[in-house]
Amino acid sequence: MMAALLRLRSTFTSWNLADNIYNYSTRRYCTSSFAPPSAPPYDVLFCGSDAFACAALERLLGSTGVCRSIHVLTPPDVRHAWGARRMRVSPVKQLAEHKHVPVSTVPKEGLEAFTLPPSICESKSPLLITASFGHRIPTSMLSHFPSTSLAINLHPSMLPDLRGAAPLQWAIARQYTQTGITVQQLHPTHFDRGGILKQVIVNIPTSCTYPALVEELAPRGAELLVDVVARLPECHARLIPQDSTHATRAPKLAPRFSQIRWDAWDAAMIDARMRAFGYAQPLTTTLIPATSQFSPAPCIIHEGHVLLETPSEAKSLEKPGQGVYVSNGGFLAFKTISGMYGITRIQTRGKPARLSQDWWRGFRDRADDQGRIQFA
Repeated sequence: MMAALLRLRSTFTSWNLADNIYNYSTRRYCTSSFAPPSAPPYDVLFCGSDAFACAALERLLGSTGVCRSIHVLTPPDVRHAWGARRMRVSPVKQLAEHKHVPVSTVPKEGLEAFTLPPSICESKSPLLITASFGHRIPTSMLSHFPSTSLAINLHPSMLPDLRGAAPLQWAIARQYTQTGITVQQLHPTHFDRGGILKQVIVNIPTSCTYPALVEELAPRGAELLVDVVARLPECHARLIPQDSTHATRAPKLAPRFSQIRWDAWDAAMIDARMRAFGYAQPLTTTLIPATSQFSPAPCIIHEGHVLLETPSEAKSLEKPGQGVYVSNGGFLAFKTISGMYGITRIQTRGKPARLSQDWWRGFRDRADDQGRIQFA
């Protein structure tokens, strides 16, 4: 009994010690936020991965009087697919190597195991910049930067709106007409909750896809970042705390977000999700045959659009998810809770993607006696 009590006491002591160490480290970092940042130029540790981050890095490299040195930190290379020989290298790493900028990768053990380069450790004016990085910077790493405005993040939304890993995708999926770009301080414990240094509003073009929106916003984000870095003490003096009561989430993409809900989504929402997620997570649905002779068939929608008019063949459709083949246009027309959606390219799981007219030839026997097929 006494031994058990001693073990329990030891456990509580360990927990309290760990909490005290964590709270002290966080408090030590947070109190540094009151110190204004030094003026440029800076020795920069740039952490990023994708095309959005690439534009920012390239703009920094081309700017004079802003950066004394730049060291890049990026996620490790990954294989394209199972057994693939080629590795997928982040665009940021490719750019850095092309520009002869020193590059490090995140250790397998995580950022806690990362050793800051001498250009940062020995600098009197270090600056940490993250953009599309995907890793939370630990407090142990943040503590090397003497002001919270010397650890900043470029985020493609009008924070606190669309906090999270996929802000541009969710701006399209939720049918926003405007979004924005924010340069914020890095928060020691949470993503996208730091003080706002500067923001700009950006219009979202009609029928814009995610890749097109990235191309549109990347140079705007790069311009904003360089402007903030060049005037960092001034931006720090005008810092605006985030109001979390107005926060919304932009979670990481997952297959469940692309599964069509015929009982809840209208044609415009299906189209918006296709444009937002289709590049990585195409929309999915299941074909329900009219007879028990066939089994349900999972399908992937690769191309489609909102139909402005209801084709004559679709007049007989009675419920959402029910569709017909329109021979005059070579597409499948489906009824939704509001409006019609046309599918022009579709794939049955396990088979190659096909134009709708070719797909229909192989699956027309799943239709009912009126030529209607049902998705669920």
